[in-house]
Amino acid sequence: MNPSEDAMVATAPWSEGVWLHPATFQELLNKPLRVLLADDEETIVISSLELFKREGWDGEGATNGPAALERLEHDEFDVVILDYKMPGNEGLQLLHRIADLYPNLPVIIITGYPSIESAIASVQQKAFDYITKPLDMGYLLKRAREAAEQYRLRQALLRSEQRYQSLIDDVLEVSQVALMIVDAEHRVAWMNRAMERFFCFQRHAVLGREVRAFIAEDLAPAFDNPAEFQRIAFAAYDNNAYPEHFECRVTETEDRKGRWLEHWSQPIVSGLYAGGRIEQYVDITTRKRAEEDLRVSRENLRTVADYTYDWEGLVGPDGCFVYVSPSCSQITGYPAEEFLKNPGLLLEIVHPADRGLVRHHLDEVKREKQGSCQLEFRILCRDGSTRWIGHVYQSVFDDSGKFLGRRASNRSITKRKASLPDADEWKDKTGKLDQLIK
Repeated sequence: MNPSEDAMVATAPWSEGVWLHPATFQELLNKPLRVLLADDEETIVISSLELFKREGWDGEGATNGPAALERLEHDEFDVVILDYKMPGNEGLQLLHRIADLYPNLPVIIITGYPSIESAIASVQQKAFDYITKPLDMGYLLKRAREAAEQYRLRQALLRSEQRYQSLIDDVLEVSQVALMIVDAEHRVAWMNRAMERFFCFQRHAVLGREVRAFIAEDLAPAFDNPAEFQRIAFAAYDNNAYPEHFECRVTETEDRKGRWLEHWSQPIVSGLYAGGRIEQYVDITTRKRAEEDLRVSRENLRTVADYTYDWEGLVGPDGCFVYVSPSCSQITGYPAEEFLKNPGLLLEIVHPADRGLVRHHLDEVKREKQGSCQLEFRILCRDGSTRWIGHVYQSVFDDSGKFLGRRASNRSITKRKASLPDADEWKDKTGKLDQLIK
């Protein structure tokens, strides 16, 4: 019978500090155990292998030392049952050879010539067991299963530890994100190279320290606002039940590079460090500089647009104003906020005699994204006066060709219009000029 999962956990002393889920044990044991049985008596090899196979095992046999080594070289086994005296195994030479080549592979010694000397020698060579002939097959099967299952668990733990170490060495250790792990007793348990690089201290001097002392004495002073950083960090450890997230800036010194960091931390709820906390710091300096450059650029552009003489506007693809310059108030009497809130206000203030012309123009603009257009029309200002507007629009696209909307420029041309004769006066003057020419 297979040992229970609890029994397997209890009989794995090498697994201290490393935990495998019970499902992992079952997965390990689903694959048939494999035995290599080496004895110079071929009848024992054949009969024993048949018994092992009836119990669900898989395996192979060998009748001398060289054959056994060849089997081990070309296949995998979970346990070796080895006759103490057979060709190629004088003085436990084969056991010693197996221990050198496969140090964790368990070997059970069987012998028809038992002695205290051979038993001691087998134990000294770290044989798993020493069993005398005639063989008690029930006991042999029991001990072989124990040896094979322990070997499989040991190999699984070894692979797990190797994967864990690879995760640390090949991923977390070289990560550009600074990481720190604090244990349940709130002592610094681990940190990666990026923590050293960001804050200019040596890990060996930090590991094991109480985290509040480390924050107060070493970490917080590195930031522009040490008191605020310490307050937030201490609060997270006082009530280690919530994630924390904020941005902070490292002060530049002769030894330390100034940089913006994004701090993330959260409680650890399971595993070896359950009850502790993990902190990470992401360098966001490039992003912050880009944001500042964009802010300055937008501010400069808005300053230019806000102080232009003409009434400027940007209409989005949906037909609504995205931006309206403050000069619209000087021209129309209506502040920019009203045009932004009411996309139809422009058409509402157009002179009734020109409204059809402007409406047709706006409809054409909606249908055609490409191109530009010029138009002159009158508006009714808030104070009741009438003004002529010279209107120009131009389609706007980004570098990839995406349509962003239309830029509209509106200039008061009332004075220019007033300086021109009206249609009847112009007709009268041209008529008199024709008479003189005749």
